[in-house]
Amino acid sequence: MGGAIGSVVIGAVLFALAGGGDQGVATLLSTAGETGNLALQHLALAERAAIAAQVGSAFEVVFGTLAAIAAAGAALAASIPRKRI
Repeated sequence: MGGAIGSVVIGAVLFALAGGGDQGVATLLSTAGETGNLALQHLALAERAAIAAQVGSAFEVVFGTLAAIAAAGAALAASIPRKRI
């Protein structure tokens, strides 16, 4: 259950950051997710590069957040006292 909630939250953050508050970019990314790169073919090269940079920045934030969550989980796991049986 926790993994599913985490996936939803991280996915929502990714799309919020990738869209950058721009409804046009968010719609374009949603369409690209459904149709593949066909949604991007009509864009100029500069527009594609700007969208790629925005999505790249969003992924950097998301993967940094995931790394921090994993490190916190590892620290918590390491802090559990061990019992000898």
